[in-house]
Amino acid sequence: MTTGPSASSTKSEGATSRSAAFLAPPRSPPVPRSGLKPATEDPVERLLQPAREWLEPSERHRTLRELEPSSKREALLLLAFLLEGQPPTADLDIYFDFGFVVCKTEDETMILAGLYKALLTKPGEKVDMFYQVWRALADNTLVELFDDNGYPTFRDEIPALERFLSASPGRRPTVWRLIQFIRQQENTDPSAWLQRDYGFQFCKQREEVERLKNIYSAILKKSSPGQLHRACIQGQLFQFGLSKGVVIDPRNKRLMQNTRGHPSLGYDDEETAKLYKGPFFRKSK
Repeated sequence: MTTGPSASSTKSEGATSRSAAFLAPPRSPPVPRSGLKPATEDPVERLLQPAREWLEPSERHRTLRELEPSSKREALLLLAFLLEGQPPTADLDIYFDFGFVVCKTEDETMILAGLYKALLTKPGEKVDMFYQVWRALADNTLVELFDDNGYPTFRDEIPALERFLSASPGRRPTVWRLIQFIRQQENTDPSAWLQRDYGFQFCKQREEVERLKNIYSAILKKSSPGQLHRACIQGQLFQFGLSKGVVIDPRNKRLMQNTRGHPSLGYDDEETAKLYKGPFFRKSK
């Protein structure tokens, strides 16, 4: 049974080994002997096919939607990306739920991807380790899973990860939702939490959404996520941006308001998500 690096391993050694493993060429899918195309044409199902070996035999024929609970679906999708040699993209829930959103650099992203891949691809432990990962996601114990498998150095390699993963779902700062939204370059449909906390509810056109995303992106280049989170809770978003030297047209002040006084302001509670359903903008006829 293989184990991860010990606590005494250096940061550079741990990061290098996991990044190297992650960058290894992905396995090529087998070519059908008949020369015919694979039975499934669904791109998601094709992506998932190599990862199905990690499922219980009785579940390997099921589609992604048929798998329960949701944490099992998310873990399978994460594994599929890792087997392809790439981290998940910012438009996916797993990008947030597995903590990729807190990675500040490409190096941190690669280290985290390598860490998950190292856990999931231990020789001879596929089904068991897959169970441990999706169960840890469901139970909010991913930090403990890293420690139990000998990867405590993630705290040094990705400083913001432990605090993020340790927070209970529903009590994670919405500034991380904002960061994910900013990284989704083509997305102009803000989530419920961003509408409430960062002023997107006041945007009447997609151009205003893009403008507001650019403003917050500029602010985050000059401040930490924690600082912006505190400004959100204090209802001082516009003033905070100016204090950091960000040039903001005064006309945009009306956009940088939030529902101050809301009991869950600044956190991604489930109740707020229920209040804002459907697309932010109506589709044009």
